[in-house]
Amino acid sequence: MKLSARSALKVTLAYVLVGVLWILLSDLLVTTMVSSPEQQAVWQLIKGWLYVGTTAVLLYLMTASVVRQARASSRLNILSQLPGRLAFEEDAEDFLAQADHRSRTVSLLLIDVDDFQSVNDISGYHGGDRLIGSFARLLETQAPEGAGLYHFGGDKFVILSHASSAAESARLARQIGSRVSAELSVAGDAHYSLSASIGIASFPDDTREQSELLRFADAALQRAKREKGGVCHFHLDLYERQRWLKAISQELGVAVNSRAEQFKVLFQPQYELRSHSISGVEALVRWHHPERGVVSPDDFIPVAENNGAIFPLTELVVCQSIEQLSAQGLLGKGGVGRLSVNISERLVGSELSCVRMEEMLEPYAEFMPYLTFEITETAAMENVDACLEMMQRLCAKGARFSIDDFGTGFSSLLKLKQLPIHELKIDRSFVDELPDNKDDLAIVRTTILMARELGVDVVAEGIENVEQEQALLAQNCSKGQGYYFGRPMDIADLKARFETARQA
Repeated sequence: MKLSARSALKVTLAYVLVGVLWILLSDLLVTTMVSSPEQQAVWQLIKGWLYVGTTAVLLYLMTASVVRQARASSRLNILSQLPGRLAFEEDAEDFLAQADHRSRTVSLLLIDVDDFQSVNDISGYHGGDRLIGSFARLLETQAPEGAGLYHFGGDKFVILSHASSAAESARLARQIGSRVSAELSVAGDAHYSLSASIGIASFPDDTREQSELLRFADAALQRAKREKGGVCHFHLDLYERQRWLKAISQELGVAVNSRAEQFKVLFQPQYELRSHSISGVEALVRWHHPERGVVSPDDFIPVAENNGAIFPLTELVVCQSIEQLSAQGLLGKGGVGRLSVNISERLVGSELSCVRMEEMLEPYAEFMPYLTFEITETAAMENVDACLEMMQRLCAKGARFSIDDFGTGFSSLLKLKQLPIHELKIDRSFVDELPDNKDDLAIVRTTILMARELGVDVVAEGIENVEQEQALLAQNCSKGQGYYFGRPMDIADLKARFETARQA
């Protein structure tokens, strides 16, 4: 029997026992003290009304206690032991009214743990729950005096506080972000780096409406999450963009899951810099929206990562690129070389994602030795152990791995050498100002020397002119890609270019 049922049964039995004792003892008392039948009848009536009144008072007190407990429970998040969304709605109205009366500014900080689902994947839901508790305790130490701290559920928290300026709110947000990175860790993976993104909106500067204040902070949060550990203060363009991205998210999910003919795979060739022969191609996806036109990958890829459409989108790119290349005889022996496909960081570190990748690639087993999966440096470094497992399992089937955007993250060489890497891709930001920028040249030279010692290939991205190509060649960079060699092209143009190059 559950605890609540046992408690109810105890109360019921106690009520019955008290009632029986009351009837027996009160009847005995009346008959003993009063001899007149008429007087006994009067006292029986008084006794009955007294019992009704007493039980009514007790019932009221019990009901009021239950209501108070239920109200307190509804205001409190059990996991974090902090006030929840309902408490915020009730408190914020008074908080803002008092601030308005005193002409004070209020800042709302909406705080979110970055990529919290990965924490659950690594340490299980119990580990995620413990992290939320630790996060709540940390925020309690950081919230200013007189501020309200609320847990909206999941990994989302709110701080409502007085602030003298936007700069003061930004300092508080950065301080919280620094403490999260320094003090919180994930059970089961000491290498996993935690961060929190924070969106800020101010009353009355941004809005005087309580509902808008929270909505505007959420718009700022979405922008902040584009860079892990980001802090962003609301401005009106953010809200308009959030509305646009929300619409895009819904349309993207429908388009990907229905396999609509809105997505087109293009190929950008990679070249041997000395011979200008094609050494491989990178598969890129473009979204041709029937009403919005071409939607930039910089817009829809992050949306796909956030709404869960990234795996079916990746599957679409992998399947279409393999099928198109193999149908033209361009994948395999005598073809264009290796096919490179980008793997989102959301697909790195999850056992489920690894299994789904293996299932997706099973029909293309014969082409696995020609596939290279590109993972960003940041994704590889944040979850080395899980990334290593995925790499090992797919490498065992013949695939290779490349570290994309190399040099833009904060790699540990100790961690890097643990991974079965076959290629480093020098980020275009280090190529843009070659040969004039000596710092970039030094970084490129060091990367190439390191890669040579590790026994991995190097591909330079974003080559747009002959001067950049010559500067890379002078540093013994063997491969590159960029608009200087060719823009992303469809399969027909790639076929024509390959045939022309082979005949030459």
